[in-house]
Amino acid sequence: GLSIGDTLIPYVETFMSDGAVHGLYRKLDINQLLSSSDAITLTNDVTFNNRVTFADSDMAGVATISMYTDKVDVAFQTPFASTPVITYTLTTPTASDSAFLAEGRRVSLTNASSAGFTLQLDSLAPRDYSYYWFAISVPTGGIE
Repeated sequence: GLSIGDTLIPYVETFMSDGAVHGLYRKLDINQLLSSSDAITLTNDVTFNNRVTFADSDMAGVATISMYTDKVDVAFQTPFASTPVITYTLTTPTASDSAFLAEGRRVSLTNASSAGFTLQLDSLAPRDYSYYWFAISVPTGGIE
């Protein structure tokens, strides 16, 4: 299955009885690498020239505090290894609704853990408030 221009990668097949290394080449199959259950670790800066889409629904979403309630709990489908860094922002129906903005910005992030978090208002919501949120795992363990 080789063609001119294919990228090959060398690998060690076996060690000989005298200690010599016997190596072979195989065709680089990026799809096989990406579908592996092992994580890919990049050790240098990475540049993406086009849009990036993350399929992990635990990384971002929309949480709505419904009218006459004061909080919304967000549970991750798969818990993170440690508490992720979580950010959120109020989504507004119109930029000119100053009362909506003032009320909706009174929210606080509470109960952050590897399993989820809560967005909490200081009083019952007089209307629905929706928030975009992002959760990113960092090697230092987030905010624990």
